[in-house]
Amino acid sequence: MRIDQLSPTCEVVYSTTGNTNQNVEASLVNCSEPIVGITGHTFTGNGNYTFEFTDLLGNPGSTVATVSWIDKSAVSCAISYDIESNTNQDVVASLTGCNKSVTVTNNGGLTEYTFTGNGNFTFEYEDAYGNTGSTLATVSWIDKDSPEAVSVIYSPSGNTNQPVIVTLITNKSVQTITGWTG
Repeated sequence: MRIDQLSPTCEVVYSTTGNTNQNVEASLVNCSEPIVGITGHTFTGNGNYTFEFTDLLGNPGSTVATVSWIDKSAVSCAISYDIESNTNQDVVASLTGCNKSVTVTNNGGLTEYTFTGNGNFTFEYEDAYGNTGSTLATVSWIDKDSPEAVSVIYSPSGNTNQPVIVTLITNKSVQTITGWTG
């Protein structure tokens, strides 16, 4: 008759060992002998789990599984603009202030977008764990059209030896100039 008082041992394998935003399955394999007990565990976040089991004779064993590569947190970024007031120039929007390192998945991977006119552009990005996000850039202060004179008003409108007030009304503004005629 043989007496077995040795604790059984097992190895742990994981459904993935790379950065992920998904659950990770841990399973016991290559046990030193047949075991009884829980042989699988689902990690929904990083941490440790101790598998406790026995062999067929009741000898206890345990193996610790550790996962540190799950990240399900949201990724977000802000937008900055090189020009933030009325302009007749192109405006460059830059993806900035991200809460973690990201890769832009559109726009050719570039973190800048040049607006040649008013409009919107959505930056789409992803972190190393597969979490995705997007940030909308909006520009409404570009005006590249030249003003067109609508009317010119002189006051007084006849011959005078007094200052003349000239009011120029365009499709964009009204300007008043006081001057002398001679």
